[in-house]
Amino acid sequence: MRERVNRSASLWRRLSTTQVMGRNVVTSMLLSKAEGLQEVGSTGCARSGGRRHAGRISADAGVLLRTRWRQWLMLLCLCASSLSVRAETVTYPQSGSPGDVRDVYPIKLLQLALDKAGTTAYVLRVSNVPMLQGRSFLELAHGGTIRVAWGMTSIKRETELLPIRIPIFKGLQGWRLALVREDRSEALATTHDVRDLRRFVAGQGNDWPDTDILRGNGIEVLGVTRYESLFRMLSIGRFDYFPRSLVEIWAEGEQHRKEGIVIDQHLLIRYPTAFYFFTNKSDMRLADTIRTGLERAIADGSFDKLFCMQYAPAIAQAKLERRTVIDLINPILPLETPLARKELWFAADRCSEKK
Repeated sequence: MRERVNRSASLWRRLSTTQVMGRNVVTSMLLSKAEGLQEVGSTGCARSGGRRHAGRISADAGVLLRTRWRQWLMLLCLCASSLSVRAETVTYPQSGSPGDVRDVYPIKLLQLALDKAGTTAYVLRVSNVPMLQGRSFLELAHGGTIRVAWGMTSIKRETELLPIRIPIFKGLQGWRLALVREDRSEALATTHDVRDLRRFVAGQGNDWPDTDILRGNGIEVLGVTRYESLFRMLSIGRFDYFPRSLVEIWAEGEQHRKEGIVIDQHLLIRYPTAFYFFTNKSDMRLADTIRTGLERAIADGSFDKLFCMQYAPAIAQAKLERRTVIDLINPILPLETPLARKELWFAADRCSEKK
């Protein structure tokens, strides 16, 4: 009997030294249990004091040890299996603009999605270097360091990348207010439709889908390469207004107020669009995980809760009921956009106090 127990303990030691990833805390604990069982067996035999009792005790101890051995071995295999799964790093782009707060909400929503998906297979990490939007999508498409990014959808983007078709901002990226020069704060006051709007020149990012949308409606747009340059060019009169989404304009207006830039109080320019998370086309497992988590967050209300916590003050501050609404078409909106799913889009009462 003692020889059998010794062989079991020896085998246990060999198993414990091969555990995955150097994480041997659990196996060390289990090893001590096995050695404890060895002591029980040997001590029990020693105390029997005679052959007649030793045989019976030895048999009983053998049954007990075999049972316990199987139980601990099964536990060891389960622990080793779980410890062997190393979390994958999901790198997202660092903003190319210092002090930019526009990414705070998407990052929170992305983490919520991973949490709701119930997986520990992924851990989020920001890229080491800042990236403009164009570069981050290029990296994503070519399988570079970036594994997830977010931005406005378009037919072109959806052919190059894998979209997760749940609008991050509930469509509010297509609800646009205008930044204007303070000395021309009333310039848009008499603008009532798209024909009036065509008398003015807008400023936008050169590679933004919004630029194509505005031009597709016959509106003149000055495309600019760098985001920060748009504010400086507006302040010196290179263009008349800078349309910004309802969810981002307030921080920008405050940040550039000293440059003589204010928020127009008269217009709401609106077009259907969606801001999605995107992955590389081959990264379907990550895309499915994010999609599953977002759907669960929608179902349990945590998506709406996060959205309203972040943007309810901005929505109220816009005083939408007082603005002239100019609706534009979106010629680059993919046909697959889930416009029929009403729960995905902003509604006027979405973040009301009673909710």
